[in-house]
Order: sequence, then C-alpha cells, then structure tokens
Amino acid sequence: MFPSKTFASNKIGFVITDNVCNYNSTRNRDMSIGIGIVESLFIFGMAHYSAYSGRVLQILLIQGLGSIFNLYA
Repeated sequence: MFPSKTFASNKIGFVITDNVCNYNSTRNRDMSIGIGIVESLFIFGMAHYSAYSGRVLQILLIQGLGSIFNLYA
C-alpha cells in the first residue's frame, strides 16, 4: 500500500474519532464535521512545520488546504 493512502486512511480515522467527540459535546452533526475537518487539516499542515522554515501561513495554505482532497477521494 502506498504511504499516502495509508496516511489518508489514518486522517479519515482521526476525523471520524474527532467528529464523534465533537458531536457528543455539541449535538450538531454539521458543526462536528466542520470542526473535525479543520482540526485535521491544521494538524496535517503543522506536521510540515520544519520543512517550511516556520512559515505558518504558507504551511496551512499549501499543506493543510491542499490535503482537503484526500478527505473526499
């Protein structure tokens, strides 16, 4: 299995777990999905912090938002 496929499935697992926790606290499905996706993209983007010399805006725009397609693939 390709590493990107493995990482994508781990990210989906994280989003599902996060959605369950958010849903239990808010009881709003749409809000819990949105929060879970934003948190997942933020964590994935910040995992590349050292590769981009600490440029947080560039990290979040390129890595974080760029990986949103993995969630819907």
